This record gives sequence, C-alpha cells and structure tokens, in this order.
Amino acid sequence: MKRIFFLYVCLITAGFAAPGNAWHLPSLTESQISKTMRDPVYEITAADATIYQGVWLGSGDNQTGGTLYYRTTPRGGTASVWTPVALGWNSNISQNQYWKAVIPTTSIAATDVVEYYIKVTYSGGSPETTYLFGSDEA
Repeated sequence: MKRIFFLYVCLITAGFAAPGNAWHLPSLTESQISKTMRDPVYEITAADATIYQGVWLGSGDNQTGGTLYYRTTPRGGTASVWTPVALGWNSNISQNQYWKAVIPTTSIAATDVVEYYIKVTYSGGSPETTYLFGSDEA
C-alpha cells in the first residue's frame, strides 16, 4: 500500500485589488460535489490525488481557469521544481462553480511530501488573479 503525506501549501492576490471569492479547504467535504476538496485527504494508497477548488459566482466573479502547482520532497531530500497542472471545469451547482486538477502519483514515493498551491484566473481582470494556499485545516 502506497502512503503519501500531503502538506497543503488562505488566500492572497496579485496586487491590491479585491480577490475573487474562491476557496480550497482540503479536508472539507463539499456536499455539492460529494467529496472532500482533496481526494484523498491525507494518504494516497493507489490512486491519483484530485484537488478541487470552488468559486462563488454570486458576486459576478467569472473564473476562466487556473493552475495547480505541486512539488514533492523525498524524505531527507531536496524539493523538486514546481510542476503545473491545468485546472479543469468540474461543475456549476447553484451559485458555486467547482474546478479540479489531478496530481499523478505513479512517480511519487510512499514517504514523499507533496506541496501545492492554486492559481485562480478570472476574465476581465476583476477580480485579480487569486492564489490559494495554506495548511491542512478546513
């Protein structure tokens, strides 16, 4: 059984404009997508990891995509370079929209730490590009 531990690398924006109303809470079960926002939450046993990100559409935010960046650090080793993975649209449910990206785990060792952050992009430059990162806390 392969076990990989995650370190989730809150909200920051480029510049000083208002951020988009986007979120990623790794261990939160989103009832609208019937999964946690990081699936699996802590350990990968045999499958890839899917990372979900949500955005509230009620304030007129129009997410057009984004990128998940991840890197791995082997036990006692040096962190790899950041690898980009495009966010893909997942669903629109009520006033919420969900996007997702998959971290392939075939080349990740069982003791590697995986870090990631999410760059959310919007149309029209408002809100500004938003970055999601933080801890494992929901």
